[in-house]
Amino acid sequence: MVFNKLSYNPETDFAPVGKVCDFSFALAVPANSTVKSLKDYSAWLKVNPMQANFGTPAAGSLPHFFGVIIGSALNVDMVHVPFNGGAAFQAAVLGGHVPTGIDVVMEWQQNANAGKVKVLATSGAQRSKIMPDVPTFKEQGFPDAVGQGWFAMYAPAETPQTAIDDINKALKKALATPEIRERFATFGLEAAGGTPADLQKTMLEDAKRWGPIVKKSGFKVD
Repeated sequence: MVFNKLSYNPETDFAPVGKVCDFSFALAVPANSTVKSLKDYSAWLKVNPMQANFGTPAAGSLPHFFGVIIGSALNVDMVHVPFNGGAAFQAAVLGGHVPTGIDVVMEWQQNANAGKVKVLATSGAQRSKIMPDVPTFKEQGFPDAVGQGWFAMYAPAETPQTAIDDINKALKKALATPEIRERFATFGLEAAGGTPADLQKTMLEDAKRWGPIVKKSGFKVD
């Protein structure tokens, strides 16, 4: 979707093993912003359409594309302002150089706890366990602004099915342990699991959903 030319085919060169975890995104504003909620932000955008800018840590990142989803949900043409990494991005949001920022939930945690930013909404179907007091976009009346990223495990395409099944079994066993689930939770990650077929289904569904969003963003690497 982002790369037109690759040295490999992600659909045929790898065999899905299992999804490891899911993570969600969050929209935040500087602590001194007059915006206090997602409803406030939507109203503010209507009065200040020329400031419909959002920052992210990088162009072509999932936060970048989720910003396109937010713009569509709020019926506003959002302008993306990419930064060179998380540190520069966080500093820009804290300093009010961009009115809003989008990043994975975990990256906001420290500054949110310190009162340096206000997190307006998270992108998951349910509230984030590390920010349980922050309502989701869906809860706040924007059911189309739901999106998650994920990490998964793959093997070379020629790997025997018996080996894939054994690895998947070990993965699910590890993800079921309280230690792993609690460790993931500290990073804002939700332990996943499922079968190789479940991962294949997720890949197809996400390609169908995110493909038009990437295209709408106009971003291309090559």
